[in-house]
Order: sequence, then C-alpha cells, then structure tokens
Amino acid sequence: MIKPLRRIHLQVWSLLAILLPIAILTGWWAVPQPATDILLQPQASAPLPLLLSKNERPERTVSLRATADTSILQVEWMERSPLTVSSALVYAGPALLGRIGPQGVYRFSFRAAPEGKRPQITVYDIIHHKLIEKINF
Repeated sequence: MIKPLRRIHLQVWSLLAILLPIAILTGWWAVPQPATDILLQPQASAPLPLLLSKNERPERTVSLRATADTSILQVEWMERSPLTVSSALVYAGPALLGRIGPQGVYRFSFRAAPEGKRPQITVYDIIHHKLIEKINF
C-alpha cells in the first residue's frame, strides 16, 4: 500500500470504530418494549349490597343492584355459556356501560335516573348492527 492509501485506510477504520458502536447502541435503544396483555374490560368490582331485580335465563342471569340510597345502580351480568357474538355492547338507556364476552361475571355501575325509574338494558352487536336483547327491570 502506498502512503496516501494507508492514510485513507486508517481514517476509514477510525471512523468505523467510532460510528459502528454508536449505530449498534442507537438500534438497541430503538427496539420497542415487548407488548403486554392488557385487559380492555376492568376486573369485576364488588357487587353492590341491595338487589333490586333479577332476570334469569338458562344461559345467563342479569341482576340490577344498588347502593343503600339507590343513587348508584349496578348491572351484574353472569354469563354461563359463551356468547355467540363477540362484539356485544351493553347499554343502560343511551349510556354505554361496557362490553360482555365469554363466560364470567361482568358488573357495570352507573348513576340512577333522577326520576327514580329503572333502566332498560340493551345488548347490541356493534359489528352486525343488530339488537341482541332488551331487558326491562
């Protein structure tokens, strides 16, 4: 190798010695954290003490519960068999309460209507845009 070529060769390797570790560290920091499973539906809360009404079927039981002063109501949905619809949303009147899915207990709390009348619970399939069930308490 001639002298100018050796000098360029040394400069290139010196530059690579500095830039290569920086590139490796930058790539390592750019890797996103692994995704963790997060439930979209929060864990079921404790049932409210006062049972106002109950609607039973072989595949499910729906109860309307309340606090002692009935200012807060709670719909307790106990699903015994898996739902055939994966996108079932539960409404109390116009208010969205949440989503029900596989077997289990789902509890949705909401404020009672000022008139004191009991809510109508509606289960709606959002994907197929059809009403699954209406429950009057």
